[in-house]
Amino acid sequence: MSLSAGFQFSLNFLQAKEVLPKLTGLCCMLLFTLCLFADQENGGKALASPPGKWNKADVTFDSNTAFESLVVSPDKKTVKNVGASQVVPDNPERFNSSPCVLGSPGFRSGKHFFEVKYGTQREWAVGLAGKSVKRKGYLRLVPEERIWQRGLWWLRRVEPQNSSGKIIVFLDYNGGKVIFNLTGEVTTMEASFNGEEVVPFFYLGGGVSLTNL
Repeated sequence: MSLSAGFQFSLNFLQAKEVLPKLTGLCCMLLFTLCLFADQENGGKALASPPGKWNKADVTFDSNTAFESLVVSPDKKTVKNVGASQVVPDNPERFNSSPCVLGSPGFRSGKHFFEVKYGTQREWAVGLAGKSVKRKGYLRLVPEERIWQRGLWWLRRVEPQNSSGKIIVFLDYNGGKVIFNLTGEVTTMEASFNGEEVVPFFYLGGGVSLTNL
């Protein structure tokens, strides 16, 4: 390396040493600002929502559809699987084999979303179902049964679930999409509604409690 080249290298190195800390500081400040914005907007959790305008639905649980071990609160905002059968009428709307419950309102068009808080228990699912979803007998939680869901399951998690959280369900009815944001992890499902009304859907294993926000 020539003397002039070596001098130029040393000069560039010294300039880099002066510039890099400033760039690092700027990046840290930008990251802090973004985190602060997310904290203010979403209770400390980063926001992750699809683009566009979405209407928040005030979802309640429909006790007439609730499986016999599911107890709906008086304000219809919380449901819990108490593990014991309750004395309930066997009406056509009620699930009689799977611990499920439907919610309202229903949707036939537009973009909507709703939020559900879950506890530390596992084995639950939240999503949407066609109004014609089967109520009697064994129910598979798959699109073929008119159910689009996401949740936490014993067989899919090895680590313990130590904290509560929130799941957000986005429905783009006209676009044929259901989008889930589960603690920041976003999943999109293609859906064919065929003009059918769809309603909020919930599955609760033993001891699970869910609350509509």
